[in-house]
Amino acid sequence: MAVAFLCLLASCQTDQKSGFINTKTVSKDTDAEKINAVINNIVDELSPPDSQYSGDFFIKYNNGLFKAKGYFRFGKRHGMWFYFYPDGKIWSEGFFENGIMNGNSKVYHENGKMYYEGRYSHDKSVGIWNFYDTTGNLTVVRTYDSTGKMLSDKPLSKGGGRP
Repeated sequence: MAVAFLCLLASCQTDQKSGFINTKTVSKDTDAEKINAVINNIVDELSPPDSQYSGDFFIKYNNGLFKAKGYFRFGKRHGMWFYFYPDGKIWSEGFFENGIMNGNSKVYHENGKMYYEGRYSHDKSVGIWNFYDTTGNLTVVRTYDSTGKMLSDKPLSKGGGRP
């Protein structure tokens, strides 16, 4: 269940040891799919014992704290999966159905504030996605159609108001 990635965007910097994004360097225009590519990079480490494995699964950092945890069903991520920063704070939570992101997803800044939230349908962003700055203010509202095509991208002024 390996996922190949050709490259990460220049706008994202990744801690090579952990695979986590340094959210301080991500531009406000970075799409949720691009950030989730980094999350999915961890998939190589999340290989189940065999392709038919069903059951709980986790991986930890060298410091003993969880890096990721979730459930495999017949060798594919299934149900809610959680990813964590090296200090143990939640980084991301998302729902999978048979290895495909399908449901609500939330990603948090390192300080614990919401970074973005939205919904996936068959691995594609759909509906309204909200993006927040590190203080928790809503900064961008992005809308996708049912095929994952971005329909609108509305930056908001500081404090969540319209520009």
